[in-house]
Amino acid sequence: MIHLLEKTRVYTPETLGVGDGESQISLLQVLTVIESEFKEQLEELRSIRGKDLKIKDVELQNQMPAPAGNPLVVRSYVYKLDKKGGYEIRVFVHSRSKKTENRVAKATYVLTPIDADA
Repeated sequence: MIHLLEKTRVYTPETLGVGDGESQISLLQVLTVIESEFKEQLEELRSIRGKDLKIKDVELQNQMPAPAGNPLVVRSYVYKLDKKGGYEIRVFVHSRSKKTENRVAKATYVLTPIDADA
């Protein structure tokens, strides 16, 4: 496995659209963040590679709710898996409080070249 790309971004409760009086960030908001980060990494990978990829497998783990007042720290990584052109994009979502970061969710996408089946 070869590490290719890495990106870190912080989403504040305001940018997520968390309403007043909400106690936690919704799972839909977390999934929207994961999808956005995945698509961005996929586009960057496509521009580097020059060919389209398809999703072979997706794994999502929702580990705990995120308090509404804490920002989400999102780290995404791209790895090359093998010589046939397989890739893996991992997206980690953490809730950051003043002293700690707790994992909220993790998504792993396994990608293969579209021409791999031909």
